[in-house]
Amino acid sequence: MSTPANGSRLEFVDALRGFAILLVVFGHALQFGTNAPDENFFYRIVYTFHMPLFMFISGFVHSGFKRSLRNEVRVKSVSLLVPFLAWLPINFVWMQFATPTPPSIVDFVSRVARAPDDGGLWFLLILYFINILLVASRWVSRNRTLQIACGLWLLLNIVLRIFPASNVLGLGLLSWHMPFFLIGMLARKGLEGKDVTALSVFVACAIYIVLFPMWVRVGPGPISTFNLPPSLVPPLVKILNYVVALSAIWVAFSSFRESGRRNPLTRPLSWIGRISLEIYATHLYFLMPALYVVSVASLSELVRVMVASAAGLVGALFAIAAIKRVPFLARLLFGNRDREKSELRLTGA
Repeated sequence: MSTPANGSRLEFVDALRGFAILLVVFGHALQFGTNAPDENFFYRIVYTFHMPLFMFISGFVHSGFKRSLRNEVRVKSVSLLVPFLAWLPINFVWMQFATPTPPSIVDFVSRVARAPDDGGLWFLLILYFINILLVASRWVSRNRTLQIACGLWLLLNIVLRIFPASNVLGLGLLSWHMPFFLIGMLARKGLEGKDVTALSVFVACAIYIVLFPMWVRVGPGPISTFNLPPSLVPPLVKILNYVVALSAIWVAFSSFRESGRRNPLTRPLSWIGRISLEIYATHLYFLMPALYVVSVASLSELVRVMVASAAGLVGALFAIAAIKRVPFLARLLFGNRDREKSELRLTGA
């Protein structure tokens, strides 16, 4: 792989993030537009790795070590926590019109506190928590930040083993996604100036193909059919899902990294990738009405999903353009996007 000049933007990472946000839009269309999404082949493929891929990318471009601890907390609060909070009242108003039984303000706040993915842009909150844990780890020891962060993750898992049903403030989501972020950070350091071997990609493909049939989003899945102690099934399912996600991430990451500018899709995908947060925040407001409209058309389920996905993406692009015409509103809803100027540099973390 040809290495970009010092300080140049890693365009393949932008393209990979563009690919990931398209998976998010398509995955949501499958989730809300099919009768049994967990039995849908495409839905299962997307959900094996699309959000873990986002976390991996976020770790790969992490540049917080270049800032002071105080400045890092400020930057992440503005870019992640503020947009998460700012979208909550918008989501609440949306639910008053889009759901059969609209929640009250108290019910809405309570459900988001119990599970941020139930009405909130949970991805932003989980990213914020991960970055704050990294700040705390760096405060303890700058030279052993990753080791301490791993220790905090293990401690979190112990807590969740004691209280397995708890997802208060997204602790369950944090437990699942944090390793992908940390692995992304390690990949940035370990792959600097190195090529990806074809053998590693082939092995990752083989692992994914073999284990994919046993992957489940929720529940014990096929592993429960083996003669295993019931207490072993949940951790084994989690390990299997980690392996499946990481194998898919490695294939996607390697493909984009090695193809680089030779891939004709790199340029348009990188453009989409640079506004991935904005698309993530806005696409559902257009996707859901589109799914309702196409549901009455005499089209196959997959075609309806694809049409709705396109409508959700196009609608999001128009909404983003409109919001960005008001700088204060753009900063409030999308955070300080100036961070993008530094986080995708070769000399980053």
